[in-house]
Amino acid sequence: MNTVALIYSQDFKKLDFGESHPMRGDRYKKALAEFKSMGLLENLIFKEPILISENIIRLFHDPEYIEKVIEVSETGKGYYGEEVPGMKGIYGIILLSVRASNTAADSILGENQCGVEIYR
Repeated sequence: MNTVALIYSQDFKKLDFGESHPMRGDRYKKALAEFKSMGLLENLIFKEPILISENIIRLFHDPEYIEKVIEVSETGKGYYGEEVPGMKGIYGIILLSVRASNTAADSILGENQCGVEIYR
């Protein structure tokens, strides 16, 4: 049988754009409950996102954009695109999502094949 990993963090619930938005903090809890009801959890290995260097986002985003996102994250005010609403802490949530994606890629390719600085 193949091993299936679920990259998961309790902190995913912090990504919550409000009750009327599909990106609500309760969606992960609901997904886990559904997996459990389907008997899928016993076949999964849970992995926390690996802490990696923030420099990974500099490979894909302009430094000015990153600074604006950090400003929105610190103040909780403003709006910088559909994926960066004016909420405190959005930068940390974004980094968690990137870390989860990188952890998933490394799980498929083999540890640290993505060539990203890992902090353990």
